[in-house]
Amino acid sequence: MELLWLPFSIATIIMYGFGQVLAKETRTSVSSANILLLLGVNVLVIWLVYWFLFRRPG
Repeated sequence: MELLWLPFSIATIIMYGFGQVLAKETRTSVSSANILLLLGVNVLVIWLVYWFLFRRPG
């Protein structure tokens, strides 16, 4: 359980990289506000998964 965070952290870094590529490609067709909103929702999902997996009850 001690190294369970490692694959999630690596996946987060990879998803941020994909997000950078997609943001550059869709920059002209999608507004900046929509890209930031999508990024915020994705980060929220990532943090919720972290919280559900690593929280300590009590």
